[in-house]
Amino acid sequence: MPPANQCSYIAQWVMVKARWGMTVDSREKAFLVQKADQCPAVSLTIIKY
Repeated sequence: MPPANQCSYIAQWVMVKARWGMTVDSREKAFLVQKADQCPAVSLTIIKY
């Protein structure tokens, strides 16, 4: 996790996972939720080709 712009990084991480249909295990999900809870709410648009 980069020290700066973590909220943007997490959003991009989630978009890549969703875009490519990748799964997350319970440990990764817990980490993402914990970090995302510290970020402002954003809307993500994921386009699948």
